[in-house]
Amino acid sequence: MRLKRGPSDLVAVDIASTAVKVVRVKRVQAGAATLVAAAVLPPISMKEEGQPGEKKLTLAKNLMGKHLSLTVPGRNAIVKLLTFMGKMEDTSESQIMQLMGIEKAENYRISYKIITAGSARTESRVLTVALPEVEAQTALKLFPSGLPAPYSLEISGLSTISSYLHGPGVKHEAEAVGVVDFGAESTFFVLLNKNAVSLVRKFDIGANTILTKVQKSLGVDHETALGIISDGSFNLSQIISEVMDPFVKQLIISRDFVERRENCHVVHVYVTGGITESRDWIGELHKGLSLPVDTWNPLDGLVILPGAVPENLKGHESQFAAAMGAVHASFEEP
Repeated sequence: MRLKRGPSDLVAVDIASTAVKVVRVKRVQAGAATLVAAAVLPPISMKEEGQPGEKKLTLAKNLMGKHLSLTVPGRNAIVKLLTFMGKMEDTSESQIMQLMGIEKAENYRISYKIITAGSARTESRVLTVALPEVEAQTALKLFPSGLPAPYSLEISGLSTISSYLHGPGVKHEAEAVGVVDFGAESTFFVLLNKNAVSLVRKFDIGANTILTKVQKSLGVDHETALGIISDGSFNLSQIISEVMDPFVKQLIISRDFVERRENCHVVHVYVTGGITESRDWIGELHKGLSLPVDTWNPLDGLVILPGAVPENLKGHESQFAAAMGAVHASFEEP
């Protein structure tokens, strides 16, 4: 029964190509969860696929929880929202791999979550995920032994949805909302209607696409381009627009499709990712979608110990969205 309650001292590690975001959270039976520590560590390249185990991530003592929840970019993951007529039966599981286009199941870690349980006259909606085994092993081998002990593994872009549901999703529970997780190399766009996933799309565009464009347009190196985007010292609206226009058009198509299918109206878009600190990026998204676009603080609602959030991270808490999503998912009843 103790195991069924899940972890009580958890460290969540969000591995990205730009940085590693870490939060350690404790919970007790009564009272709010407590943030013990948060940190942003140097990036770890996950591209040496096929050769896991050559690296090890060492955490500071204040970040060493007993259990570990990992999130990874999942750049080669397959994510689909499938529908089945009627109630999902055991036979439906055998169809998942076929519908996902997977030929060799042994090469993937496959999981699914029933979003809407159908009946005789309605359909079941199922969110399915297939992560290449080599990507999973590369991440897990960062913690080869001892504590923290691996407890869960998620895709960062989907983990963000758990963070949203425990944050802005509370006040939007009766509305339709979009969530954009803009990663370095890929982006997830999720539309939720009454907090139920209605659409999931994964795009091969990310912050690095914009950085490369800024470097070429302004003739600067990577670090300078990153600084220009962050501090807003140049008007980058034209440059960002050239990159973002095709992406935003796809978001509009997705939004319109869900609004027609479910007779709803998307009222807000929430975003996360390092690029969200760029006013020009936010502005292009707002202009294209004609909707309010905001970030959120995924640490809201936690008891925060003194010194848990370093001074240089205050005001930038939105980058912990995926890590906190993994915390919420791990703390839920098994």
